[in-house]
Amino acid sequence: MVIRVGVMGRGMPGTSNGIAVSGLTALPRQSRAPFARYHSVTMPEREYLSTGSIPAPLAVGRLVRFVFGSGLVFFVAWSARYYRDWTDFDGINLGIWIPLGISLLLLTEVVNVGLGRDWGRKPLVVTVAAGLVLFIAGAIAYGQPWSPPLAWGLFAFTMVIMGWLGVSFVLASFFRVPG
Repeated sequence: MVIRVGVMGRGMPGTSNGIAVSGLTALPRQSRAPFARYHSVTMPEREYLSTGSIPAPLAVGRLVRFVFGSGLVFFVAWSARYYRDWTDFDGINLGIWIPLGISLLLLTEVVNVGLGRDWGRKPLVVTVAAGLVLFIAGAIAYGQPWSPPLAWGLFAFTMVIMGWLGVSFVLASFFRVPG
């Protein structure tokens, strides 16, 4: 038994967008290998539904949104309190790379959904370009790759994205909206 997962609109008949799961399907042995037709190398373009087209979340969904959003708001407040852990110039604190990676992964969705505009991957390109400028400026000015401009830039970027997500999840739980 194999669960076939594909990106709707990219090779699965009868679908329009999102992820399609065809359930448990018995496939012949020779057809199990070519899952490439269900997997797209590029990210699919997303179509955002109009307001009110998705039902309001129930109590459990609202609770999960509230807890997750509160956790992100606490993370931002805690990080702001202990900002020196992020901007310590004696070495690279590896604990910052996990929230930074999550922020980079969520950046395009946060900006596109949060601002209500479909800019695609442009926010990610602009952010990476700004990070490279900070990296080069810090390397020239301080003679080392990990420098104050880069540390403060990464700190500010992560706090903005995580704070934006945290507040939006808390508000989504109060206003009973999906998101």
